[in-house]
Amino acid sequence: TAGDGILKAALASPDIKKIHVMTRRVTPRMEEGAASGKIQLTLHTNYLDYTAIREHIAEADAVYWAIGVSSIGMDEKTYGMIHVDFPMRFVEAWRSVSTKADISFHYISSSDISADSSAMWAREKVRAEESLFKIAQNSNLSVIAYRPDYIGPTQEGARLGQNVLYWFFAPVGAAVKATQIGQTMLEVTARGTEFDNGKKFGTRSIIRYSDAYEARKR
Repeated sequence: TAGDGILKAALASPDIKKIHVMTRRVTPRMEEGAASGKIQLTLHTNYLDYTAIREHIAEADAVYWAIGVSSIGMDEKTYGMIHVDFPMRFVEAWRSVSTKADISFHYISSSDISADSSAMWAREKVRAEESLFKIAQNSNLSVIAYRPDYIGPTQEGARLGQNVLYWFFAPVGAAVKATQIGQTMLEVTARGTEFDNGKKFGTRSIIRYSDAYEARKR
């Protein structure tokens, strides 16, 4: 859900010249972007090993990470591997090949999380944030965390139930569109070092910076 919205925002941005999409499966939006020449598509299945794509990731100025799964029916070890180990291994590989002065990693976390939560997924999201922030300390890398409440899908990918939930939560400021997350990531990236490593954006901040992005484009 989030990844499709982020990609849609990036494809629509005139500031983005090239998008590297690393994915296990190809979507219609990816195919459309690849056909236009804006997307370089790379099929990748082992998210613990990035040796085969080192030259691709070396080119990146910013990475928008949207890999994740629901915790329903998921054991803690597997959930932690996907949400903590996958991005950590990527960041380690990226830092080892990047020669750019400033790079940024944008991680989709979640609202209502804490290290002492009774919910496994909430503890693991905190562990992911803290691990990523720590590895970026005193380096050319900054890690930004996005903590949305409910994420509404793109129009093209929406199901009826998802739309209902979005319009239920949106009036009380507890929902954000996936494209708004993408626009906020683009806005934060454009502002460079204005945001320090470890910065966190909640739903209201995501909406505010998405609005700022749209205003700047006008």
